[in-house]
Amino acid sequence: MAAAAASTMESVGAEELLRLTQRARDLVEAGRVLAVQDVKGQRRHARISLEDGRLHLYSLQDTPPSPDALILQMGEVVPATPPCEVFLDLSWPGSEARRVVVSLPRNNPSGRQFVLLCSGERGACYANTKMHMVVLEGEPGECVWGGDYENNTGKGGAALLPELDVLEYWRSGKAGAVGGPKYNLPRGAQFSITTKDQLPGDREFPGMFGEVVSGLEVVQEAAKHDPITEVTVEQCGVLLPQQ
Repeated sequence: MAAAAASTMESVGAEELLRLTQRARDLVEAGRVLAVQDVKGQRRHARISLEDGRLHLYSLQDTPPSPDALILQMGEVVPATPPCEVFLDLSWPGSEARRVVVSLPRNNPSGRQFVLLCSGERGACYANTKMHMVVLEGEPGECVWGGDYENNTGKGGAALLPELDVLEYWRSGKAGAVGGPKYNLPRGAQFSITTKDQLPGDREFPGMFGEVVSGLEVVQEAAKHDPITEVTVEQCGVLLPQQ
């Protein structure tokens, strides 16, 4: 009876998790720590894992957490604004899911929106969406497009935030640059990842808000897969800022 009571009182705090104490590490590795979000009486949960020494929060699932889970609120652990890092796990026929990590170094609306679409906090999410287009295929400046969480065709993907043209963006012609429709268009949640450097002197692409810091080779391989619409964001999420 005493053991059962102690078990029900067990908890873990956000500070302890983000400091990754040995106790928090053990609980995460046991799969017991989850982040939750309550909306209109429905509780969703996000898995937290420890991979390569970093805490990864996966996108929210529309199912309640298990009874023995130690839960934290999403807002306690997920950064509300960049700078931060997120991840996309890409897969296609003949290739297992592999990870692409994107750094969002500046606090602008597109960066904040990208975090929301990787965590699923607003309902819409990049998980299970398809890449839909390769631009400049095989040429300098090649890039792949995705992010249509509505239709998976490239014709949808409404913006989640207003005024996507506000605050600081930059131009880039380098492979690994992440951008998208800078303005609040009907497809404002779509994004591009440049896979080949532009030629010196070419006009750089505007509206960049992130850069791939790991897994660029995965996106480059995906760009060669035909058809590109078989490339799927199998999962996505946010790397938690450890203290």
